Amino acid sequence: MKAISLPAAISCTMGITEAAIFGVNLRYRKPFIGAAIGGAAAGAYVVFTHVKMTAVGVTALPAIAITTADTMVNYCIGLVIAGAVAFIATWIMGIKEEA
Repeated sequence: MKAISLPAAISCTMGITEAAIFGVNLRYRKPFIGAAIGGAAAGAYVVFTHVKMTAVGVTALPAIAITTADTMVNYCIGLVIAGAVAFIATWIMGIKEEA
């Protein structure tokens, strides 16, 4: 599990989440639920603050390049909200250690 966790986390920051979803999150379920809660919280914030983008298709850090200048700070705040809420939700739910 530790062998895939770091590469999956790095690919997530670039918007490619499949390695984390299928390699880590679905195996334990609670991290998947925590990630969904974090994504929902960040998505609500981004919609509430009317973040605008000039194209469709990329997420996470690469999406900063297509975010309009006047909403870029709110998008970055949304990224922080996603990570923090997902971490806290997963931490509260807890996961069992591997034997």
